Amino acid sequence: MFTTYLVAALRNLRNGRLYSVINVAGLSLGLAAAILILLYVHHELTADRHHEHYDELYRVGIEIGIGGPPVTAAVSSFPAGPALKDLFPEVSDFVRIGSVDLMLSDALVEYNENAIYEKGILLVDSNFLDLFTHPVVYGDPGAALRHNDVAVLTRSSAERIFGPGDPTGKQFRLDQKYNIEVGAVVEDIPDNSHLKFRMLLFWNSLDNITAGYMSSGSFLDNNIYTYLRGSSDLNTPEMRQKLETFIEERVLADAPIQNMDIVYRLHLRPVRDLYFMTHEMYEPSNPEHIPAKGNRMFVYIFITVAVFLTLIASINYMNMAVARSGRRSKEVGVRRVLGADKGSLIRQFLTESMLTVVLALLVALLWVELLLPVVNNLLMKDLAFSVLLSDWRIIGAVVLLTLITGLLSGSYPAFYLSHFRPSEVLKSQVSLSDRNLFIRKVLVGLQFTISVFMVIATFVVLQQLSYMRNKDLGYTTQDIMVLNVSDLPEDRRVSLQRAVDQLAAVERTSLANSIPGPGRSLPNWGLSVETQDGFMDRMLPLYQVDAHFLDVYDMEMTRGRFLIRICLPTWWMVW
Repeated sequence: MFTTYLVAALRNLRNGRLYSVINVAGLSLGLAAAILILLYVHHELTADRHHEHYDELYRVGIEIGIGGPPVTAAVSSFPAGPALKDLFPEVSDFVRIGSVDLMLSDALVEYNENAIYEKGILLVDSNFLDLFTHPVVYGDPGAALRHNDVAVLTRSSAERIFGPGDPTGKQFRLDQKYNIEVGAVVEDIPDNSHLKFRMLLFWNSLDNITAGYMSSGSFLDNNIYTYLRGSSDLNTPEMRQKLETFIEERVLADAPIQNMDIVYRLHLRPVRDLYFMTHEMYEPSNPEHIPAKGNRMFVYIFITVAVFLTLIASINYMNMAVARSGRRSKEVGVRRVLGADKGSLIRQFLTESMLTVVLALLVALLWVELLLPVVNNLLMKDLAFSVLLSDWRIIGAVVLLTLITGLLSGSYPAFYLSHFRPSEVLKSQVSLSDRNLFIRKVLVGLQFTISVFMVIATFVVLQQLSYMRNKDLGYTTQDIMVLNVSDLPEDRRVSLQRAVDQLAAVERTSLANSIPGPGRSLPNWGLSVETQDGFMDRMLPLYQVDAHFLDVYDMEMTRGRFLIRICLPTWWMVW
């Protein structure tokens, strides 16, 4: 029976070629857009899922306020990991991570005649790869991280330094001071990972840099990332109560700051949620210079857009099928005279719509293959067509999308055409009833409404993007170049500034330890502020700048005067 339906559907598609091409083209565009959105949604919702133990991992974050409003940050202290593991049986393991980028910025890497500046260098505990899963290309990364001055590189970083091939056993020079041997190479980090790197080193490999991390036993010295692996859920009320007790007995009891209102809390953030978490300061940097975080709201918006596009394509098919019903009426009449019932006619028309949608799906996959590079460039993502063929969740979603689109598109035409009476059809007296005419008007109106809504939404988004681009920040970002000179001695920074000042294309320069903007520095400078209630202790972010900082960024003073001279060390040169 199904073969009969299929043959009849193919015959009808062949006889109405123009009609079939229009239907397939419209449905294919809608399906292609929906599949592209599906790939994006899958990419975002599977962030950090490549780690084998992702659902057992937590990052320790802090909420700290000293004499002022508390702020949240992704960093924690060096002793936090061992202390939490020793005190809480729920914590089965931990790993600490320090970012060399905070100290060296772009680290100079030299191999033979090749010299490049590299970002994304992390100092880690030796068990890093026990918690985080990264496929191995060459060598033994677990063994490499148990030795000083042995690095684990990503594939792309290894190729930039050594070229193609196995680089294990080769040495390169880092920051003109350290001879580092390559112990292993792992695959590049997926771009939907919150924690990205290009090079891993054991903690003791860079002794003069890690000394600051290793020697600090204070829980208030927060400058590294700590991850825990839990044998059970670590965010239970009982665990939170244990953390509060731990803070009172181990952290605040020995706090060196007196007569200050201290707020200190520890937060355990599940790794599966970190990709969408954007409100914490000092998130791990992304060496690839692309957004390292996702936006859950964008995911919901794109899902809504996919639903609307599928509805528009389906309604378009319905309207065209009903508009063409006059040509199919005699076919229906003859089938009814020959004994076909409504059920068989409905199955016939649904088979035809499903066949049309399947053909549209094949065309849509071609559209996806062609448009994927453009979409990746626009969204700065790495969406892969191969996911459509390898991930059972995506395959199932595409099959479900095809079935829903086929049934939705063919439902109304099938029930509408199957209700024709043979006597009226054969006498050419078929006309749209008031009810069917009303339904058709509703479909056209719904299609138009959805289209207008999407046009308005697009306009609103464009206006919002324009606002973000043109919003007055209180300082200029145009025609400014920033150079990180944190790894230079103070005298060389000043000499470099003087040399840059002599360039004809440079108007003015400034040395500073940071660039303007929120989230650049934790409150770390104690002040005693005179208020109506007397002197109150406060902790404020400290920006170390010179006297030209205001002129370079075109900032305006609201009161008083700016600095005349400052002698504190600075890390950034701006011109």
